Amino acid sequence: MALPRYSDVDLALLLELTRLGRPVRPHETYDHVTRHFPHLTDEDTTAVRRDGRTRVWTNMIHWARDHLRVQNVLNEDRGVWSVNSAARPLLERWLTARGGANVTAFITSNATLAEYLGANWARSLRARSPNQPRRPSAIPIAVESSAQAARPDSEPTLAGILTGQENTLREELLGRLRGMDDQEFENFVARILDALGFRDTTVVGRPGDGGVDVKCVLRNVLVEATVAVQVKRQVSNVGPKEISYLRDRWARRVDKLLFVTTSDYTAGAREVAGEDGLKPVVVVNGTELADLMIRERIGVLSEAVQRLHLDEDFFSV
Repeated sequence: MALPRYSDVDLALLLELTRLGRPVRPHETYDHVTRHFPHLTDEDTTAVRRDGRTRVWTNMIHWARDHLRVQNVLNEDRGVWSVNSAARPLLERWLTARGGANVTAFITSNATLAEYLGANWARSLRARSPNQPRRPSAIPIAVESSAQAARPDSEPTLAGILTGQENTLREELLGRLRGMDDQEFENFVARILDALGFRDTTVVGRPGDGGVDVKCVLRNVLVEATVAVQVKRQVSNVGPKEISYLRDRWARRVDKLLFVTTSDYTAGAREVAGEDGLKPVVVVNGTELADLMIRERIGVLSEAVQRLHLDEDFFSV
């Protein structure tokens, strides 16, 4: 089978971390999560990414962890995974939304999601080559420890260091985005939306798709909104005609419209996107997408480093 959607892996990981009820190392979750997907084959679970080392399936589990972090249900423990008090209510909502009954009894049992929701509970990702990355590789960003001593004014400041690192990261991310083909970028945007909390994210881009490449749902306890997303990987700026095309075909069919491109938008396109009296189109360019990934730590790792220096007070005795 094709690998399951990221939202399905999110649910399985949240369930198992809730059941375990203790901090665990990432590798301790792999078998627990895998058993919820009986249609996974050995080929699915052993396929590796382009680097020849990282398994696609375990990488998906790590991305599920990142999405749960965005949902604020994880404790921030370096090197171990565990859930906080907000995890159980979220898990119950997700299971109920899937049509589950007797949720409490299921969570406290050892039954799998396939046994609980049916063997075909998980839907497949759009088929792709198993050794192609499905989410962006994490790019490390070093953050100095807050415990470090104050440095003279002549030395670089922490803010300056971070700004320089973010500028470098932004360029690296833009290079990654622009190096993708159309299908890779569609799947990439879908994964970013998953990590930001959108649900039921589906890549639908194909000839005759009516100007939409991704569909998803923004859902919380108060509101549910359907979203149609147009994705453009191109060098030239998006013009007003493309914005109008998306709106004309989808404004009456969904609640929100989103346009994402690796390039930018002309002044006319931005004007049309926010035109008074019409459903607005939220526009995101390549730089804004890269900044969003840095800000939300999606595909970006933050690592603490220490700076060693002489203790002048010690030598002044």
